[in-house]
Amino acid sequence: MNHVQRAEGLTLTSIQKSFGAYRALADVNLDVGEGQLVTLLGPSGSGKTTLLNIIAGFQYADAGIVSLAGADISHVAPAKRDIGMVFQNYALFPHMSVAENVAFPLEMRTIARAEIKTRVHEALTLVALENHADRLPRQLSGGQQQRVALARAFVFQPKLMLLDEPLGALDRKLREQIQLEIRRLQQRLGLTTVFVTHDQEEALILSDQIAVMNHGKIQQLGSPVDIYARPANRFVAEFIGESSLFDATPLAGNTARIGEGLTVVHGGGAQAWNALMVRPERVRPAADADGLANVFEGRVGEVVYLGESIRLRVDVSKDISFLARWQTHELPGVPAPGETMRIGFRSEDVQLLGEGS
Repeated sequence: MNHVQRAEGLTLTSIQKSFGAYRALADVNLDVGEGQLVTLLGPSGSGKTTLLNIIAGFQYADAGIVSLAGADISHVAPAKRDIGMVFQNYALFPHMSVAENVAFPLEMRTIARAEIKTRVHEALTLVALENHADRLPRQLSGGQQQRVALARAFVFQPKLMLLDEPLGALDRKLREQIQLEIRRLQQRLGLTTVFVTHDQEEALILSDQIAVMNHGKIQQLGSPVDIYARPANRFVAEFIGESSLFDATPLAGNTARIGEGLTVVHGGGAQAWNALMVRPERVRPAADADGLANVFEGRVGEVVYLGESIRLRVDVSKDISFLARWQTHELPGVPAPGETMRIGFRSEDVQLLGEGS
């Protein structure tokens, strides 16, 4: 299937939306480049689904502009927006075969019957369901039904594809498999895509860019590496991945106090901050801690053995504990709870954080 080249992607400008006194979206700005996959990530009530509905045309913004491929579509009806949609519940027609479901958006666009047949076969081949064309949705597994929904969303070569929590109904193993399939398909077709999820791991796997949302605002927009390694504020740091995160008081030089008198050396930061964070993989064990700016001795608390890796908590004072995650081969054995252990981390591994908006 050939991808139709588009001049531009999606641009959201100063989008605002309220429901009565509740402000769901507050001046949201977002650019999704042509061929990019951008994920809207956030907890329930953060505004991501409302934003997706405004992009799709299911709801209209109170203010702001939705622009797709250079055209203002803010008040265009959903069916006229040239957008493919994939939902968590698949939304397949139960009385139609797989091929008929995929053909439906082409028939609505009065495409010639011979071309419909060709495009449907191409789409089903891309999702590895070409041998299931005559089956009904109820005769398919959940993962197969989601592939049909994907094929139906891209078969008419839309300007934009929207995916609303599409994998929420699948078990973990199948979910991970379909994640990779979606990413490969999106890249192969060059589809500009907005993906909505509350699953941070899913966002890290799939995205070119992640927009982390909370209270109707984008708290940070960046690559998966930026979002994880350089969170813009405390909310992003807490929402993405595990971390040891503490209230912190600035001291002289590049030092800070956490807990009741524990001092941490950091790499500095110009912005206002009142907390600091260390990711668990940055914490080093025993001999590896020698020569680092921050070295502490503590007692091993909780230990979680994950086969190839170990996750544990090291209590270094009555009110301060650090999370650590190491590959199993890095240690001579699995530490036992109550065991004394030295840990350390570099000053540049300490992230300084403000509250955010």
